[in-house]
Amino acid sequence: PALEWARSRRQQLVSNGSSLEFKLHRLHYLHLLHQSHTEEALQYARQHFPPFASTQMTEISRLMGCLAYVNRLESSPYKDLVNPAQWHQITHAFTTDSCTLLGLSHDSPLFITITAGA
Repeated sequence: PALEWARSRRQQLVSNGSSLEFKLHRLHYLHLLHQSHTEEALQYARQHFPPFASTQMTEISRLMGCLAYVNRLESSPYKDLVNPAQWHQITHAFTTDSCTLLGLSHDSPLFITITAGA
């Protein structure tokens, strides 16, 4: 659902300088590799990475390098890509970008109230 949401709002996200859609594609690709679906991951990359080549080529190259380490990504030079913190970062990016598109603050109302009174 998050990927569909980002895809349908691609132009708005790009105009705001967001790379959310690419980050979501990256996570799906890495998920496929983690499950040892190498051929499916490669097909996924061929289908979904080209629109981002002009801005994300360095990252795409790293993702393609992961193919050489299927089943051992956690001990590879690309282990940072499969760090569980990636999920937290994408959650934060999704929250921030969706709030921005809706014209809302991504900070909680309680946080805003407390900092306004400080």
